[in-house]
Amino acid sequence: MAYEQFQNTTTKQKNTSIINSDGNIIRNNPLYKGQLAYLKEIILSDCPDIDANLLSEKLDVSFMTAQILLSDCHQKELEK
Repeated sequence: MAYEQFQNTTTKQKNTSIINSDGNIIRNNPLYKGQLAYLKEIILSDCPDIDANLLSEKLDVSFMTAQILLSDCHQKELEK
């Protein structure tokens, strides 16, 4: 159990650094705004606690793109 927690912690740290360096590339993708709107309006209404793995499968995007979409969606909700 402790090993799984360690893996999850290190994975989150690595992914955060990746998001910071490549996030703007993903956000500049022409599909980004549509994917973000679909996530907010459709997916989160059906499954509010969706994770990046499942979202990447549903939208057929990379795991990193799914993480950025979820992060941006939750960030915009906090700003309201």
